Amino acid sequence: MTDGSELNQVLSGDGVGRAASSFPGKPPRHNAARGPGSRTGARAAMDKPKLRKHSEEEKVAKIKVIEEQIAGGKSTLKDAVKRVGISDETYYKWKRARAAAANPASVSGFSDAFGDLLKLEEENQRLRHSLAEKLRHENAELRRKLGLSD
Repeated sequence: MTDGSELNQVLSGDGVGRAASSFPGKPPRHNAARGPGSRTGARAAMDKPKLRKHSEEEKVAKIKVIEEQIAGGKSTLKDAVKRVGISDETYYKWKRARAAAANPASVSGFSDAFGDLLKLEEENQRLRHSLAEKLRHENAELRRKLGLSD
């Protein structure tokens, strides 16, 4: 059994002993410069995402620039959004929000879909009645030509 002094050396990091998870030949990290609880690198980026607030005017201006570049055939969507400094997901989100603001009646897709469904059902009923009338007329004409009575 080992005495407590060897264990204290391993835990405190002085000198001889190393923790079991350390890699052989690799010096221990010195985190004193960062201070307790601070993080650097990828971990810090995960803690605080980079947020950039754009005004509505900036959003509209960037969307117009992108659309002009695409319409003019100067670049693809991916290149255009990269040039203005946003992602393609952000472009689509802004564009969808702009369309919703321009047409507030279509904000909820459910009401549009329901209205379209009702129109299609009405057209379907009209076409069914028209087809039934046409078939009745053709059937009566054939019976008359064949000499069959109703």
